[in-house]
Amino acid sequence: MYPYLKIIRPLNSFLAGISVFIAAFLSPAFRLSHVLFIAMLAAALVTAAGNVINDVYDLDIDRVNRPNRILPSAKMTVPRAKGYFYLLNGMALLCTFWLPLLPAAIVVMAILMVYFYSRFWKRMVFIGNLSVAFIAGVTFVYGALLVGD
Repeated sequence: MYPYLKIIRPLNSFLAGISVFIAAFLSPAFRLSHVLFIAMLAAALVTAAGNVINDVYDLDIDRVNRPNRILPSAKMTVPRAKGYFYLLNGMALLCTFWLPLLPAAIVVMAILMVYFYSRFWKRMVFIGNLSVAFIAGVTFVYGALLVGD
């Protein structure tokens, strides 16, 4: 169980969910609801999946620079990590059934952008940095949209 927890970087995933809460809380329209908590979970799941797929595509680099990480140390196989990536994203997509349309679309877009960043854009300086900044920034828009702001 430890490799499955370690590879998602739980603190990063938790902070993504908290960012959604903070954005909603800062809105004058703030109100607690089950939808907000589902949205926070979706953000945490997308972040967790992004951490997994990032490790998959950084495996060769991590073998040299971070050999103690889960994949280079063979505590998890690449096919198992890819399956975990799909599972986490599937769970995030399930969350979208309880979200309003625009926030649900943001979750889908974030899933796609995280994958493309890890697979292609990371090595393209401008688009890589732009995509990371966009994903981080849209978290706050997503949180505000959830409370109707």
